[in-house]
Amino acid sequence: MSSPQGSDSHGNGRPEANSNSWSQDGYCGLEEESYTSRRLRHASAHHLHLTSRRFFIGPIPEGWLQNHRKTWYKSRLRFRNYTSRTITFSVDPVATHYKQNSDRIAPPSLDPQAESDDEETESEQSNEPQDQLAVDSSSPLRMLSHETVGSAQEHSQQPFSDAAEISDSTEIQNNDPRNNSQEAASSYFTAREGTSPEEQRRKDKTKGKNNSSSIPELPDQGRPNSIASVSEADSSTLLLRSSALSNTKGKPTTSSTGALAQQEPQSEDTAGEFSAGSGGREEWDILQPLSSRVARFNLDDNILDKQQRLRAKMSRTHDNISSNRPHKRKAQKGAIAKAEKMLVRVEETPQTHLPDDYMENDSLKTETRIVDKWREYLVVCRKGSDEHTSFCLQMYKTRVIPEVQKPGSKKKPCHQVHLDHKTTRVNLYSPLDKTLVLWRPSDRGTKIYIIRPRSAAHSVEWYTFICQCLGWQRPKSLPISVPDLGVSLVFKNPFENLEPNSSTSTDQDGGAVKEEHFAASAIVRGCMKMLEGRSEWADVLKRWSRTEKMGLAWKRYDRLEWIVGVNAEKIYGSIAMQTSHELELRPRQHYSTAVHEENTKTEEPSPIEGFLIRLTSQKGVHQRLNKMFFKRLYFFTQDHYLLFCRPAKAMPPAPPRSSLDNNSDVPSAQKILDTMPTSFDVDPYTIADGEISWLDNGNQQHVQGHDEEAYVQFKRNIHNTSESDGFIDLCRVQEVRTVRRGSCSADPNMDQGPDIEFHPEQRDTPREDGSTNQFDDERTLELLLHNGLVVRLQAYNSSTRDEWMKRLDSLVKYWKKRTVADITELKAVRQRNLESLDIDEEMESFMGQFGRKWEVKKAVASPQIHNMCALSGCRTIKMSGQLYRKPKRRSTFRRCHLILTEGKLLIYHSALRKRNGTEIPSIHQEHEMTIDLHDCYIYSGLLTDSDLLYSNQTFDSNHPGHHALPRVYLASDAYTSSDEDTAISFVIWQPRRRNLFRAPEVGEEGQTKKTLRQVSALGVHGRSIVFKARSRVEKDRWVLSIASEIDRLQEEKPEDIRIVGP
Repeated sequence: MSSPQGSDSHGNGRPEANSNSWSQDGYCGLEEESYTSRRLRHASAHHLHLTSRRFFIGPIPEGWLQNHRKTWYKSRLRFRNYTSRTITFSVDPVATHYKQNSDRIAPPSLDPQAESDDEETESEQSNEPQDQLAVDSSSPLRMLSHETVGSAQEHSQQPFSDAAEISDSTEIQNNDPRNNSQEAASSYFTAREGTSPEEQRRKDKTKGKNNSSSIPELPDQGRPNSIASVSEADSSTLLLRSSALSNTKGKPTTSSTGALAQQEPQSEDTAGEFSAGSGGREEWDILQPLSSRVARFNLDDNILDKQQRLRAKMSRTHDNISSNRPHKRKAQKGAIAKAEKMLVRVEETPQTHLPDDYMENDSLKTETRIVDKWREYLVVCRKGSDEHTSFCLQMYKTRVIPEVQKPGSKKKPCHQVHLDHKTTRVNLYSPLDKTLVLWRPSDRGTKIYIIRPRSAAHSVEWYTFICQCLGWQRPKSLPISVPDLGVSLVFKNPFENLEPNSSTSTDQDGGAVKEEHFAASAIVRGCMKMLEGRSEWADVLKRWSRTEKMGLAWKRYDRLEWIVGVNAEKIYGSIAMQTSHELELRPRQHYSTAVHEENTKTEEPSPIEGFLIRLTSQKGVHQRLNKMFFKRLYFFTQDHYLLFCRPAKAMPPAPPRSSLDNNSDVPSAQKILDTMPTSFDVDPYTIADGEISWLDNGNQQHVQGHDEEAYVQFKRNIHNTSESDGFIDLCRVQEVRTVRRGSCSADPNMDQGPDIEFHPEQRDTPREDGSTNQFDDERTLELLLHNGLVVRLQAYNSSTRDEWMKRLDSLVKYWKKRTVADITELKAVRQRNLESLDIDEEMESFMGQFGRKWEVKKAVASPQIHNMCALSGCRTIKMSGQLYRKPKRRSTFRRCHLILTEGKLLIYHSALRKRNGTEIPSIHQEHEMTIDLHDCYIYSGLLTDSDLLYSNQTFDSNHPGHHALPRVYLASDAYTSSDEDTAISFVIWQPRRRNLFRAPEVGEEGQTKKTLRQVSALGVHGRSIVFKARSRVEKDRWVLSIASEIDRLQEEKPEDIRIVGP
């Protein structure tokens, strides 16, 4: 593992590289953006081994294999060869539109010298059409989104024929401005000035052939690179294109850009004349773009001809480069700069003056009226038309917006905010969920726009963007504190050399690697170099280099927000979060996998899974009509949960080292049973000498196969968790034991005998599979719960039952200790902050919400509580716990249990109750509903006051203004809280209505087609689901975890927006 101050391993352009990031130089065959590579950037090999291993206790029932082996085998193949896909950010519809229509207008620039530079450039390009614009690759309006392979190839395949019609399903346009300039200037050329007569006849003949016959596909060398570089992603044209591509795109022309230059005498081979007697003249005409690569023989040549051809070639190369160079032009008024869906609420206040740093804390002192409740709009930033308003924000109810907004346009925005630097102000309304607020004077006082982008990363990006529109600049220095060393550093000019002006560079071995342009990694390296010169920190730095991975985090009171993902690219929140947060350099810590008690250390056991037969109902009843009913289920553990699902929805692991991986045909059920052992380990990351064993193999196919297998196991765990029907909390299990006759009231009516078979076919129904009057004690185990109920589970045989008992018992003991250590850490951090700030528990709630940055600077934050596992995907369950949910606006709160996994929020019943409200003891918690986070928004804090819909009238004369009463949670861990309702609440907003949207999709062959898909309806009210946590700390953790998952989902899916011409 490289040291934090190493420099050789940081020029590989990995999106999440840090100062001591894992180097791939020693592992041949592992792709840069593979699943294993991305996980090793944040965690060690040992942590990957502990969080990915499992143990399967079989066997797989024969009845299940006969009915599900085909779907099971095909589902494994869905994740094969995933590393061949390009993993990038989502495609920005605005950047894609301007890339497709680069001959119209360019997105405006925020550069104050842009207009003067554009005018100077415009005078030099008088021979070009006025409506032809190009995007400057160094423009500060660079989007986070990058072009994917499909979008890069989507507009590169253009028919050669003039008469070729383009169908409405493709709408592919010519994107090369050189071809446009060639067409505009073609009328000024004669045959003598442009080309020779022989070449002209060949082109005419080729043109006629193109109209009547198909054109063979160009070779790969003549196509643009499918992976767009950073500079290409922001520019509408490529700086250098292959000449073969420029000759084949768009309409065929009889002239070139360099034809106006002085023409040198050319020999026959320079003019493209093929030697006489070749015979294949027609084939040569079709393959004309490849003429420069065909060997020429038997040509009369001399020194003078060589010099003349060399000068002609140099002249043509210079003209090609000049024509390919992008030119900045003056942006048209009303052009789109950015566009994104957002949640918007409009308020109004009679006050004419608000503080410059107006936020949610100031809203308590401001009398406001809600003009428009939360609605989802398409927020578009356009080039302004006023001298003082360079940009304006427009909010639409439709996804189809005009390219240029004109006064007489039919599609008008619902709201419009002029970004005038004299009257308009912007700030972060909530430092936790990154909600934005804009306000400007109105006829009745001041109008306030509260804007919530779906992604917190995009929210701070929009904040920086609007600040630049209003004339603000990035800070020239960043203060960074190192809490472990007790020092503070000042990093000068952190964004000086981080513009993506170049795409690739060459290392010492001659390989092309991407140039790293992520500010977070550069800042970490700079800070480590500053610390190297001090000898008193040598031991700490040496330990960090061996065992830790360094990273940056924003600290606010007792909360840590790690800078990972898209936030690490430019640290867009540097302007927004400096007023309320403190930037820290810390070792990246993950959720602990061991419990330390005095002199003992207990390591986390391996999770288990397998098929079992449950002999108990949810209410703990064992019999009905003097018969015991049973249910075949698939059980698996995740953290301290014993989850189960119906066998029809389960996906068990594949047998190890079997013929399934090498054979494309689906094997028979008997073959699978013969090759699969009864129980086996599922360990995609086996460890040898502290490193992953299969990474040192050196065989690319071998390494890629293991990486794909690790990804398959990751997706399999997510699938099983998402399909779970309920769970048993292992922390509430008092004992794992064998069957004890007489512990249940049904035992006197039950006989001893193997009546329940293990291999028969299972029915996909929530009801019981059947009933019996006897069961086998040798195959059955019992779980004694804290409420006195007993859960009976029957395994395949006595040996598998003993394996289940041994491993379940170790899991129960470990997770009981782990949960106690977690709550101890939470209480210790709070007590330490109370002592350091000299406040009580009641005041601690106010400090977390209203405390200024300088007031809470001495507070400490625990990286164990706010760890990296939820952000890096180390575990299947990212967050879990008990919350109080109000499903509808005017309903009451009910306790529930939530599990956050990849893209979904699973909600389980907390308890069974009678009609009168009396709780019924139960053995497990049943699944109630699932919230898909793809189209959801989350906001918290004082914004939830309108969703709570009640006002607490409790008055305490000793504490006027404080409405919340002290709470104590005795049932769990005796945790106390004195937080207000708004301090512990957050809301998940979902759209109610759906519309059909005609969206373009890129096929496997790069062709674009339009399909109808369901999207959320804009401009309408949605559904607000209110959640309340036990304390402010738990609420902060839930908001950050859900927001990070929404961030990841938004980067994977592009915006459904269509931009139409004027």
